[in-house]
Amino acid sequence: MEIKTAIYAAILTGSLAFLTYFGSSCGSSKDLPTPEKQTLREAVFPFGGAISPEFLKNDTQYRELAAREFSSITAEYVMKMTAISRGKDVYDFAAADEIIDFARKNKMRVHGHTLVWYRETPEWLKNYTGTREDFIMLLEKYIKAVAGHFKGKVVSWDVVNEALLDDGSIRIEENIWYQKIGLEYIEIAFRAAHKADPDALLFYNEYGQEYSKVKSDAVNKLMDELIEKRVPIHGIGLQMHTNANINDLQLKQAVRDAGAKGLKVHISELDVQTNMENNSDYVFTEESALKQKEVYRWATEAMMELPANQRFGITFWGVTDQYSWRWLYEGIPDKVLPFSEKYEHKPGYEGILEGLKEK
Repeated sequence: MEIKTAIYAAILTGSLAFLTYFGSSCGSSKDLPTPEKQTLREAVFPFGGAISPEFLKNDTQYRELAAREFSSITAEYVMKMTAISRGKDVYDFAAADEIIDFARKNKMRVHGHTLVWYRETPEWLKNYTGTREDFIMLLEKYIKAVAGHFKGKVVSWDVVNEALLDDGSIRIEENIWYQKIGLEYIEIAFRAAHKADPDALLFYNEYGQEYSKVKSDAVNKLMDELIEKRVPIHGIGLQMHTNANINDLQLKQAVRDAGAKGLKVHISELDVQTNMENNSDYVFTEESALKQKEVYRWATEAMMELPANQRFGITFWGVTDQYSWRWLYEGIPDKVLPFSEKYEHKPGYEGILEGLKEK
């Protein structure tokens, strides 16, 4: 691509990030304009990323970018049950404590992820035998230990993650908590979390709400049932692992639906796929970048449209494309985050800044 083409596209779209990101591959970066100093830490609601302690320790650029851009962080893996629970009543908080320490040093909020999930079940628990009452006691004890350990350090928790299927029905297969306790496991988990840390904000976190009104309605129905029982719940997390084909009406309606009951809303695992076919020879083009930019702008606008006291924030599922789950764990070449593998602002970053502007 000739550099004048990149400049022309940048002028047409008003995209400094576009020019910086694509221009760097076709000319010397020292000849390009310096991006504005504004960072997401200065936004009117918190922005964050899913963080790995391994990358914090071993990658200086990763660590510096997270500290510069984020006011909130979520542990990508190390607060899940498999990472913490080494056996019945045996806990390992070392890796998770590294996340807490990084947040403290950089004056960041920590969002805990996640206390109860059908996946990441430790082997010892899969082999555990006991009555329904035994499993209730085990669940309550685990939550007390974990939420209690992080009391005063973690501001909020995804208490229950992905309890529903795409059709809105309760997840049964592979869900040991439902199989051993029944639907009441959700209520039990929230009550236990609140008891362990009465000051923590408690969220239900779910995927696919931006794609399916059925799923979104099912989440809201579950919230109605919990609220009616006076279960302590403060917010809804929309994961939003989305893609560039989504439209703004779908996305924004899902956020409005989540906020309809006055609960806090967290876009909790945001990334935007452009390689929807999972092609191994995929190339991230200017067109892909501009489509992705639009989705990041829409997500930010959707959050801005909520009342200020309901905007819990936006968390990206990762920090840069270098370590995104699509590439690192699934091996799919995709560029899903607003920061490139070279730690540059992509056009999606400017889309976020545009979305933050008051209308």
